Amino acid sequence: MSIAIEVALDAVILFLVGFGLFAERKLKLRDGLLFSGLALFCAVSRLHVVSGLPVDARTFSWAANGYAVLPIDNWYSLAFLILATVIAWSWSFGRPAVYTVFATLAAFSLLIVVREAFIGLFYALGAGSQPWAALVSRACSLLALVVIVISGRLRWLRERIAEGSLVVRFMIVNSCGLLVALVALLGFDASRTSDNLGVIAATLTGLALVNLLVGLYLQQRANEKKRIALIEQYIPIIEQLIAQVRARLHEHNNRLLAIAAVAQMATSLEEAQADIAALTRGLPLDPAEQSLLDCDSRIAAGLIIAKMTQAEKAGITVVVEITASPKRANASELEVVEILGILLDNAIEASQVGDRVYLRLERADDALSITVANPHPPLSAQEVIRLFRRHYSTKTAGGDRGHGLANLKAIVERRRGKVLAHNAVIAQRDYLTIGALLP
Repeated sequence: MSIAIEVALDAVILFLVGFGLFAERKLKLRDGLLFSGLALFCAVSRLHVVSGLPVDARTFSWAANGYAVLPIDNWYSLAFLILATVIAWSWSFGRPAVYTVFATLAAFSLLIVVREAFIGLFYALGAGSQPWAALVSRACSLLALVVIVISGRLRWLRERIAEGSLVVRFMIVNSCGLLVALVALLGFDASRTSDNLGVIAATLTGLALVNLLVGLYLQQRANEKKRIALIEQYIPIIEQLIAQVRARLHEHNNRLLAIAAVAQMATSLEEAQADIAALTRGLPLDPAEQSLLDCDSRIAAGLIIAKMTQAEKAGITVVVEITASPKRANASELEVVEILGILLDNAIEASQVGDRVYLRLERADDALSITVANPHPPLSAQEVIRLFRRHYSTKTAGGDRGHGLANLKAIVERRRGKVLAHNAVIAQRDYLTIGALLP
């Protein structure tokens, strides 16, 4: 009876880990079929044929030992289990093949770490060899995984796998390979855990250290590549604006000389005023251009100009007001640029021909405030909260929508900032203001 319960717990644990890393939805009928398949596999893997009997008299028995860590007890079964879960989870959750592979490896890594942690704990307490230890350690593992899944701790990992993060992929492959090798070297036997607690602790510590160091290196390289790509994309835009301003400055100098000549040659005050007014028409620099020229982040300025051009082609005007430095915040320049891109894209897509969108960068409460306002009917508090949920969109349903503001929220929370969203009235018209406050 206890073995049957262990098999059921193994199936539940496998299903829970898979659902936590793959699904962002409620349970469906096919999930029941998936669970049934996992339970069947866990049951079949523990059936052993009693040897030494005639073929027609052979019986089957349940294996009691060797399944404490995983629902299999050898390399071949483990390879088959991983392949089978890749296929089953791909069918059940409909994720892309690359995502399915890396999420499956991450699921097995998480499963091994949690199971080994409780097995090691039980042996450290002197209860690892008790008859009930295998069953209770499974139950504890299940409770721990339930807490991890319900708390949303796997959301970050799901997002990074979906984004194709090189750092996360490296960590997943590295972790899964080492953990599986560790389990295999221990012979899939929990009783050997007590004799190798030091080895297990050293292995897990070394794994964490290697992942940390290599992860930081790969992240640094990825950020540098992204920065170079942004520089190549947006620096020419701001340089083009500077060239235009310089050309306009040459024209301004010529007009100043003409104004001086008019002042000397005019026969009356009225004539001088009229001529000077004609010469100074269009002379002042546009406030938006002045703000962009004063911006100390050329990448951010170039992105804003690119978005202004995109909006202008759609018949939308972007009004820019920059009174604070984008670099004076607890966030990298790349993160500020990403926030600006998300906010402007969101506002432009939600606007129509003839609308005006307002972008502001200013200091507020000793923090950098980045806000973008676009025309929109007033939203309730619940609707404002839903804006930052992944896959939620106020636009037409369908397609890969609802990621921008969710990504913005993730960036801001990572930097211990606050997301901003509120209704406003500008020029006697309803607006929705969305932004970020970065300390």
